[in-house]
Amino acid sequence: MTPSAVPNFDQFLEVIDSDFQVEFIRHKSIEVRLVEVRKLSKDEESLVQFSLIFQSGQSDQYFTQATVNLDHQVLGSFHLFLVPIGLGKAGFMQYEAIISRTAD
Repeated sequence: MTPSAVPNFDQFLEVIDSDFQVEFIRHKSIEVRLVEVRKLSKDEESLVQFSLIFQSGQSDQYFTQATVNLDHQVLGSFHLFLVPIGLGKAGFMQYEAIISRTAD
């Protein structure tokens, strides 16, 4: 599947609490859940910046930061740079992506 453009802030908001397949290494993927979508810029700015937090179901294994392929039932397939940020409140590994793009 050919990756498409990264979805915008509103598109991610619509799929919060849904699952994504993340391919970290060729043929090695895990399932993560989008648990937070947070705007980092003000609405009137021409550059939209936001943060995405994904949580895996694993506490004892994590992947290093990398550009990965994400696949979602509604949003399709796209690439993001994910960084492990530690264990969340539930004790599972979390990953963060920061997105900066021009306003739509």
